[in-house]
Amino acid sequence: MIKLRLCTDCKNKFPLTEEFFYLHKNSRTKKYHFIHRCRKCQKIERHKNYPNERINAQIRNFKHPEKIMFKRAKDRALVKNIPFTITLKDIIIPKYCPILNIELQINKKKAKDNSPSLDQIDPIKGYIPGNVKVISRMANIMKAHAIQNQLKIFTENILNYINKK
Repeated sequence: MIKLRLCTDCKNKFPLTEEFFYLHKNSRTKKYHFIHRCRKCQKIERHKNYPNERINAQIRNFKHPEKIMFKRAKDRALVKNIPFTITLKDIIIPKYCPILNIELQINKKKAKDNSPSLDQIDPIKGYIPGNVKVISRMANIMKAHAIQNQLKIFTENILNYINKK
């Protein structure tokens, strides 16, 4: 039998599941419990208290992209179980991509080809000082999907290929 819970705001009854109510972890007891508002009412309440939360996060990310790169790299290192010993000082964003010579631009919403991207020079070593550089997203994607020999062949043949057309 499915338990029902009354939302204290809208006074509707919903099944007591994560689909309708958020789970909350008590910091003292470390136990989880469902909150008293349904998801819809909780979202409305949160929006009342923090109407510009998303905009403020975008502005914060725009002003400090190296912090976002650091956090995401740390998360990737944990997932992939690779070394992570860099600090924020190791992430230096140049004006131009050292590989493609295009101007790097920090974009407010979605990353683009000219967005700065944290690169591991040797992916086996992980995120350690001296093994990370900021390059363009396009260069990082190209580098990530090809081995060194393939990149060498690509650079030797690309101009001939384009000029033949």
